[in-house]
Amino acid sequence: MSETSSALEVGEANLPPPGMTESSSTPTEDGTELPPPIEIAKVAAILSRDRNLDRRKAIDEAIALCLEAGIRYAELVELTADQILKEVGDATLLDWALQRANRRKKKLRLYPDEARPGAEIKNKFFQGDLDQVRAYLQKKPAYLNMRKTRSVLSTIELYFLKTAHDHNLRNKEKIEELEKSWARLAKQRTKEMRRTVTVEEIRNGWQLTENDAIRRDGDREYEDFMNEAAVRADGISEGHHFRLGKVRYWELTEDFLDKLINFRRRLKEAHVGIRDLEAELKQRATAKRGKKG
Repeated sequence: MSETSSALEVGEANLPPPGMTESSSTPTEDGTELPPPIEIAKVAAILSRDRNLDRRKAIDEAIALCLEAGIRYAELVELTADQILKEVGDATLLDWALQRANRRKKKLRLYPDEARPGAEIKNKFFQGDLDQVRAYLQKKPAYLNMRKTRSVLSTIELYFLKTAHDHNLRNKEKIEELEKSWARLAKQRTKEMRRTVTVEEIRNGWQLTENDAIRRDGDREYEDFMNEAAVRADGISEGHHFRLGKVRYWELTEDFLDKLINFRRRLKEAHVGIRDLEAELKQRATAKRGKKG
């Protein structure tokens, strides 16, 4: 692939921050923020129609509402969604949010391609030949073609590799500065303690306040994620060692699957193939390891 069409350039769309659009409020000379007149006129028209107010009175009330909304927005904008819902205290909205949160946390099963589930499992966790995860993916964007478990797993792996790569590229200077600090401190501690102090020791004992400065490892994040999601058969004891049992299936939330769909959709819209992106990421990882060696 050429530099200009690199698969690694695919990213999130640049969207305005929440609540900010072309019709957002603009500050007046005294610093007060008001929406454009057309927006005030819309609110005033609704007030005038519903309460039979004269135009001036409706406009004044519309302006008061806009100012009050701005003040309330400033009070809530830094809170999480859960905190906002509790602060607002709307019972209907709280019920809706709770239902949505529970649905988003719902876990669906993904079975290995070679799995041979019995009739009971098939009836409960399959739709035809597709388990819950593949049926969900097929129902949403069938054109993305993730009918095989190996396709789902490779997409998940690529998602973590690409996310880590983008993070490391975006925070390159912070990461390199922190790693240089670790190397200097390891060297200093080695002299002080008269033994070899590794960078790994320094990193493990470092108190971090800024996660952006940490280099992410996509391979490790993928492995940790899949191990956490895996439901295994009973493990086997071998002397003093314990071998993990074979994966029976994985449990993935609908929320994560939607992220996966969006990831694949962005690649497809940018005409980037899975194999192209995978090859490019692995090539860069190999080159990085070569430089360290």
